[in-house]
Amino acid sequence: TGENDPVNWEVQDTTWFNQIDSTVFTPEAFDALTENDQIIVNLFDEANKKRKAKLLQPGDIYAFQTEDNYNGLFKVVSVTQGATGSVEFTYIIKK
Repeated sequence: TGENDPVNWEVQDTTWFNQIDSTVFTPEAFDALTENDQIIVNLFDEANKKRKAKLLQPGDIYAFQTEDNYNGLFKVVSVTQGATGSVEFTYIIKK
């Protein structure tokens, strides 16, 4: 509400992402990637893109695209539950 309303934010979330099916692209395949691999771009699904996710689990992989058309992937490493929870992930961006 008021000044905290998202419509008043100077910077808004402009990154889109989609979850990758682990039978299509495994965590082991993620670990073997380099920043030059074209699959990083190919795994982003424009038709099924979203702004947020729930119930992240270690090993989940997501493709993302920023407002500036940078593509990348991130893999969830760990999740800590609770009011002060956290998510640790690793990522790679196509150069």
